Amino acid sequence: MSAMGAEEFCKKLNRTSFLPERVRMMQAWSDYLDALSEGRANVLTLRHGCKA
Repeated sequence: MSAMGAEEFCKKLNRTSFLPERVRMMQAWSDYLDALSEGRANVLTLRHGCKA
């Protein structure tokens, strides 16, 4: 790492920061998209001008 500059080091560090959390988030998104494509997703319909 001594041969690389600080900016290059930061780019490499940021790529791997929070990797386990990123993997879980990407898997959840993938599962959601699969559910949407199969018609089994829990999607809420929002109405414009709905009175509370």
